Amino acid sequence: MTENILDCFTDVYKNSLGVIGLQGGYYERDGEKLFTELGFVSYYYNKGEVDFPSNEDVLRELGTIVDDSIGECLNSSDYSGVDFSFDSYTTQVRLEDDNVKFITFVVLDVNEGGSVRRIDLGERSVIIESSLYYMIVIGQFSANYALENDEKICLSCIEQLGKISDLSVEIIDMETDNNDFLFLVYTKNENEYPKVFEFMHSNIGEGGGQSSRV
Repeated sequence: MTENILDCFTDVYKNSLGVIGLQGGYYERDGEKLFTELGFVSYYYNKGEVDFPSNEDVLRELGTIVDDSIGECLNSSDYSGVDFSFDSYTTQVRLEDDNVKFITFVVLDVNEGGSVRRIDLGERSVIIESSLYYMIVIGQFSANYALENDEKICLSCIEQLGKISDLSVEIIDMETDNNDFLFLVYTKNENEYPKVFEFMHSNIGEGGGQSSRV
């Protein structure tokens, strides 16, 4: 049962990373965003202002996504013949340069023939391979560069960051009146999550960039 629950937790963790990637580090966002079929894309640069999440913000958003979904894994009716209960749970997330570590703190009281056995799942962490750290770095760098360099996009700089972190970056001119550019940062490792990290820049200056895959 414990391993089945942890497998379910792992699926939730991977899904949470997918959401964070598609929405540029956010679960919910009050700032500028472009709604899509899968959620929304966050604007990191717009009208002379930068607005992107810090690493701490992203970790907090990840924890919230997990805690909103992890209850699906703790429905005792899904585990035939096993009766257990729990009081509450919360998830802690840690970001490293090559992984994301999740720990969901929850204690299960398992009823076994009239006696109760306690299982502390908070003693078990799950580590997901990830380049999220460098994806965030690329997003933050590109927004700050646009702010400090007349609303331009430095393709060579982003190419170099991508090479260093073994990521592929696609920059798409959306051909809108607001000069919107969509950034897609892809992992090259099939075992990593998220697969892609997306964000937008708006009001990029004339000649500020062009559609490119680096």
